[in-house]
Amino acid sequence: MIGLGASEHGIAQAIKNAFGEDRLIDVHTHLEFPSDDQTGARLHIIPLDDQDLSDHLFDHESTQAIIERFGLKAEYANYARQAIELLREVLQTPKAIKTENQVETISLPIIGRAFTPYKHKAPYQPSSGNSQDGDFYIQLSPQFAYGLHALDTFSHIYVLSYLNRSESFDLKVKPPWREKIEAYGVFATRSPNRPNPIGLTRTRLIRVTDNRIYTGQLDLFNETPILDIKPFIHSLDADGYDQEEGNDGWLAGSEHLELHRLGIPHEHPVVGEKSEPFDLMVAMIIGAAWGLQDLGIDLQTIQCTAPIEIGSEYRFDPSTQKILELHQIPYQFGSDQSALVYPLGAAILAALSPKIVVLDRLQHEVTRSAIGLDQQARDPSYKPEGLKLSLIGKSLAQK
Repeated sequence: MIGLGASEHGIAQAIKNAFGEDRLIDVHTHLEFPSDDQTGARLHIIPLDDQDLSDHLFDHESTQAIIERFGLKAEYANYARQAIELLREVLQTPKAIKTENQVETISLPIIGRAFTPYKHKAPYQPSSGNSQDGDFYIQLSPQFAYGLHALDTFSHIYVLSYLNRSESFDLKVKPPWREKIEAYGVFATRSPNRPNPIGLTRTRLIRVTDNRIYTGQLDLFNETPILDIKPFIHSLDADGYDQEEGNDGWLAGSEHLELHRLGIPHEHPVVGEKSEPFDLMVAMIIGAAWGLQDLGIDLQTIQCTAPIEIGSEYRFDPSTQKILELHQIPYQFGSDQSALVYPLGAAILAALSPKIVVLDRLQHEVTRSAIGLDQQARDPSYKPEGLKLSLIGKSLAQK
């Protein structure tokens, strides 16, 4: 919006104010040139005190107080409120809840399913004797496939599954293979009928193709839900197993692995992508609402060219997908180099309730356009398609 003509100082001040008077925040932009004929603005928000940005999801009253802190007109204040509530809805972490007997419970996502030849009877343990039973593989949901990177450097994996065919449990069980009828605590057995029927299987990894893991034998019924995949690391996990079986995968020869093997305390660096803290996203929504008001945008005339490219089929944010689907905004997957659309961007768009149009059917001439840059835009080969914001026709901009 700064590139479209909104006041950089005004947006920066709105974002600062969203954090409150007791927070010291520096907000500024840098102009960059992602390609020969395009310029873009990169926004930087930097805390200047010792307080970390927070993932706390403010209650409705706190959100209302933040919005009322500004001189936003009613339509822009309502827009900001809707965008914040959209984010709250999809980002709310499932909380531990208690049932009537006061046992705490949590919910877990199913990341995929195991496919085996066993529809009615499955072995108690995977073994080489089952190798001729048929094909075994795990099909992950596409949004989790990006997490499979480098898994194929390991020869064996652990599979954590949800044993959805298990029956009601008893805290003491009688193993069927014991000659003497004696009961044992369920946690001292491998009974599938447990308070939490979670299965643990160690198996050979054959290959990984897209979002499918081909494995050795699995002691699971066909289409058993999968909760997690972990590598079997020979140097750490081989005790009690065949010392010749397994490897260390991409960790082989690393000093970090040796620290784990010796049990030496050490720190782990933060790696990978992480969602923005919620208070930062709230502040950016406030800044966006202020920018729309400063530009004089008629919120009833917003158009969105679709489908939106949200990332690749194997690397995208499920919360973004959920927001777009709930608001019937068409999207598609791009290449592995496609920029990710994060929940913040999806909420900012969805709250506008835009009219969906095909690019070549726009009824007005583009009068101004601007590009907002994400981290991928640092790559000179990256073309920032899908990040362009345009003002179209006089009805969309009075300034």
